[in-house]
Amino acid sequence: MMKKTLLTALMVLFAVAAFAQKGSVTATLVDADTGDEVIGAVLTLTPSATPDKKQYAT
Repeated sequence: MMKKTLLTALMVLFAVAAFAQKGSVTATLVDADTGDEVIGAVLTLTPSATPDKKQYAT
């Protein structure tokens, strides 16, 4: 019984971890003055100061 409970708990933890990693971000960075795409730009996402709102700042 103990092995079955432990195995179930591990499977649930792995499933939660795998689900948390899904997602993607698609963006086009443009110059504010010209409207042209910025080639070679790097976009970095960092958590906001309020983690309960799940917002990110660039």
